[in-house]
Amino acid sequence: MHLSFMQAELDRLSNRKELKIRSQQKATILREIGLMKEPSRRAIVKSLSIRSSTISSIIDDLIDSGVVKENGRQVNDRGRPRLNLAIASDSRFIISIYAEHFQLIGGLVNLQEKVFSETVIEVPQETECEAFINLFDNMIER
Repeated sequence: MHLSFMQAELDRLSNRKELKIRSQQKATILREIGLMKEPSRRAIVKSLSIRSSTISSIIDDLIDSGVVKENGRQVNDRGRPRLNLAIASDSRFIISIYAEHFQLIGGLVNLQEKVFSETVIEVPQETECEAFINLFDNMIER
């Protein structure tokens, strides 16, 4: 019985590792789509050392979740036309909050890094931790 528990734990850890690797690959592919001039599955396969089937599967997941869209066809000299990819910029938003030079700065940004909203709160130099946390909470409520 002890052996089966150990095997179950090893399987669980292995699954977590595979999910972590897939998440890293997904982030790498998404970054590549954002950086490339004319991203396509073929161009991403050439650029990264990830199997083409893995790239295709991850891109399908990104399309299904609405983060990436197919953005038109590019005619090739031979073979099938290449489908260009693009980040669906308004499909997700990022909330960013950071402290700098006695200011608490927050922003709402889309996936193409377009800033939709920015808030700056001045933080007095002698601000205690609890007061700082209250300022942080106020920023989130805005």
